[in-house]
Amino acid sequence: MPKTERTSTVTVELLDMKNLEALALIKANNNARTELHPLVLWDRVRAYGGQLAKGTNKDGSVFILNTEGVGREGPLTDDDEEQGIMVDFHGDRHNTVGAHETSMFPVCTAELRLKDINEMEVTGTANLADFIRQFGSRLESNFDLWNRLLSN
Repeated sequence: MPKTERTSTVTVELLDMKNLEALALIKANNNARTELHPLVLWDRVRAYGGQLAKGTNKDGSVFILNTEGVGREGPLTDDDEEQGIMVDFHGDRHNTVGAHETSMFPVCTAELRLKDINEMEVTGTANLADFIRQFGSRLESNFDLWNRLLSN
């Protein structure tokens, strides 16, 4: 399927995931140690949907989304201190015979509060059209939604 040409005037801030991934790896390996049949520990974890980014619309409301174009439609608010944003992590490891495995389901979940997101370093910026990956109608629909939401 050829990629469609899309454009956006929206720029998102790329959030540094290193600390979050390091904490998620510890949590995932603690979970693995407590399984009924402990497996080999995880080598690395990655957030489902890839890189997280912060987008701001014209009235200053802040939103969080990933490279799949998945995120909460509502802006981040102080109320998020009570109920955070959940980020699932999938893992990669080498099993007991040395074969590479990628988890089908999340190996752990991290809850991000507004203050956590505001404390994450920004590693750069990207145009929304380049940030949300292209592959099929679902991702194009997600791009259109975020482009409208963050352009207002």
